[in-house]
Amino acid sequence: MAITFSKGGTFTSQKKRDQVLILLFFGALLATSIVLWQGFFKKGAEIPFSKPAAAAPKKVEIRFDVLKGEELQGLQTRPGLSPLPEKIGRENPFVPF
Repeated sequence: MAITFSKGGTFTSQKKRDQVLILLFFGALLATSIVLWQGFFKKGAEIPFSKPAAAAPKKVEIRFDVLKGEELQGLQTRPGLSPLPEKIGRENPFVPF
């Protein structure tokens, strides 16, 4: 008489399944450790001719004289929005007509 579990498998099939799951767990653990090692601990190759990190930022110069040009002077403002009507829609939109 074989020892059975809730899934109906024999004791040996349960043991094989457990062994496969253990191997998958250690494989995932190994893959995770390799990714972490490559990302955090392994030194990458230096980029040749790289600029120093402490370079001064470029100075921003804003030219306001462009706003006084002929192209922008020809633009006209739009009229304001008209006010909304007092009552919009029905009082109860779920009531049939």
